[in-house]
Amino acid sequence: APIGLRIGFIGGFFPWHGLEFLVDVAGRVCGQRGDVHFILAGSGRTEPEIRRQVRRMDLEKNVHFLGLIPMEKACAFISLLDLGWCVIKPVRRDLGSPLKLYEYLSCGVPVVANDSGFGDWVEEIKGGVTVAYGDSEKATQKILALMERPEQIQEMGHRGRQAVLAGHTWDHRAKELERIFQYGRP
Repeated sequence: APIGLRIGFIGGFFPWHGLEFLVDVAGRVCGQRGDVHFILAGSGRTEPEIRRQVRRMDLEKNVHFLGLIPMEKACAFISLLDLGWCVIKPVRRDLGSPLKLYEYLSCGVPVVANDSGFGDWVEEIKGGVTVAYGDSEKATQKILALMERPEQIQEMGHRGRQAVLAGHTWDHRAKELERIFQYGRP
């Protein structure tokens, strides 16, 4: 049976996070399904504009601002989500590898991520769905489709967690850095 969703973002409200795209998608999704909640944890310089956008779009019932969450409670917050939002505004060629992607996945929460850069890995592990930044229609379609298949959301979360544990923990990063410092890059 179709379910409502909790889609969340945790982090700084900075231009490169492109949260205006998240709010645009929220408007489209909530226009079709009122049982979806977008939960934003954090703060930063773009927060006032994001709050204005939510008011302009009349989304106060579905988009919630939690403010800063203490680091020790971040995992508990993430674990309450159905999907983690990690669609970064492409302000440079290399989107990098955002920590929040691994945080969501390590908590068993699948992601909505960029379709380029780290999105290739998300698709490879089947740990979420990917969209092009700014393609609100495609993002809306993918989220609505997931709502029809809650078991798929659980499976993606499980696969994502397993992939992070298999090769993307802090221990893995430390061993990689140690190898680089000791032997240099191949």
